[in-house]
Amino acid sequence: MAKLFYSLSGEGRGHAARANTLIEDLRTDHEIVVYAPSLAYDMIYQAYYGAENVSVIRIPGLSFQYNSHNRLDYGKSFTKSLDYIANSPGLIRFLCDDIEREKPDLVITDFEPALPRAAEKCHIPYISVNHQHFLTMYDLSSLPIHLRIKASFIGKTLKLFHNRQIKTVISSFYFPPLKKSAKDVEQVGVFINKMVRSLTPVDDGHILVYQRRFIDKNLIKTLSAKKRRVIIYNHAYHEKSGNIEFKTISPFTFLEDLAACSCLISTAGNQLIGEAMYLGKPVIAIPEPDNYEQQINAYFLAQSGAGIDCEIEQINADILDAFIANIPAFRTHIDKDRVPGNTAVSGLINSMLGSNDASIPMDIA
Repeated sequence: MAKLFYSLSGEGRGHAARANTLIEDLRTDHEIVVYAPSLAYDMIYQAYYGAENVSVIRIPGLSFQYNSHNRLDYGKSFTKSLDYIANSPGLIRFLCDDIEREKPDLVITDFEPALPRAAEKCHIPYISVNHQHFLTMYDLSSLPIHLRIKASFIGKTLKLFHNRQIKTVISSFYFPPLKKSAKDVEQVGVFINKMVRSLTPVDDGHILVYQRRFIDKNLIKTLSAKKRRVIIYNHAYHEKSGNIEFKTISPFTFLEDLAACSCLISTAGNQLIGEAMYLGKPVIAIPEPDNYEQQINAYFLAQSGAGIDCEIEQINADILDAFIANIPAFRTHIDKDRVPGNTAVSGLINSMLGSNDASIPMDIA
């Protein structure tokens, strides 16, 4: 039994859902120590409280900041990150102490910067498992020019997180070619956990909505005019108003509602779109304003034919009616068998541990 250290970002549901799935695949054969901030910690701690071979430790993390118009504010996000950066030497020392004491065989990181830095200092190999590295490893020449410029801009920031991993695993619901310069990169699908795989998709007619932070009033007005039942998930409250039911975030009830819906309207997170596609649910992807990564996800969704992309201020009754009318056509473009990727990743990790590749010390200058 190997010991694994696993760190992840706390932003959004996707990182935690991805980590939960991989932990579930690995914990029978390995001991796993998870380091997570904010929402990710809450979700993983809830899922594995008291579980054998899994311990969860809360750490500080980076987070996006939003302005008064509910738009992603890169300036505020950078300013907020300065506190994290100032305190990061102490966090890295704390993680180094854990590494020296526990002696993990392999470190895994999902878009979290501190544990990889500690691993480098302690000469422990680490692998990167996330979605974000598509920005630097994928050939994105098919994107419209404005999205290519945005991808190049935010891709440059990834090296600030880590760039000395021995393997880069990119989990995505879309599969453009890799750049010729990409080395030691594995492309896999979205991580589909056991609960999602156990669900039997049905269509009870309701529209499911997931908005991570803010519920747009215009979207609610458009949906409230429909005769269909609408379920909206956010972090705020649980109540009913006409045909709309608001629910607080719960990974269990949310997935059940996802399996039973006609379609999904959501922010354009990679993980959730992949889960919806696995369950055969067409998606209206609404990128968070100024979230370039989500804009690219939404573009590739529309190109796949499994849904459409739409800015939040553009959505109206005509767009919604046209989308609902074309749900059967969207479903024909969903390739469920290509979506799951976690089995490939757990197999890769087990292979690395079994062949002792991961036990070779890193050559850290």
